[in-house]
Amino acid sequence: MEPMLAGLPVIMNRIGGGGDADLEGAAVLVEDSVAGYEGALIEMVRCEAHRSRIGIACRDLAAKTWDPVEAEARQAALTRRVLGGALDRASAVAG
Repeated sequence: MEPMLAGLPVIMNRIGGGGDADLEGAAVLVEDSVAGYEGALIEMVRCEAHRSRIGIACRDLAAKTWDPVEAEARQAALTRRVLGGALDRASAVAG
């Protein structure tokens, strides 16, 4: 999500089953194959307007759906929980 928030154009493979529906029109969704990625990359390199349009759409979607402060807080809480458990186990062993 960070590249999208920065306004970079994103190419990713389709998830399938409708799991990527919220990315339609923002990220370039391709089949998970060399040919799929190759075609999308060639189009990005050749067409600055396309690259710019996708980057703007990515940034707009990310800004609406992702809060970096909240994501950082969740990651910090998870890290504390995991490390806290490890530190508790280490203390018990050292006892």
